[in-house]
Amino acid sequence: MNHWVPKSAILAGVVSGEAARALCGQIFVPSSHGGGSAADVAASVCPLCESVYDGLLP
Repeated sequence: MNHWVPKSAILAGVVSGEAARALCGQIFVPSSHGGGSAADVAASVCPLCESVYDGLLP
């Protein structure tokens, strides 16, 4: 499952192993081993993160 997190948190997680908090509240350590095909990535977005993100848009 992919989550929405600030870009700076992704960088800190990949470089130094710091945990990041997603928009849905889940805490995890981002890695550089995520991904897959574009279809897999688009299909596996956390629905709560997506809902929160959509609410932030003007």
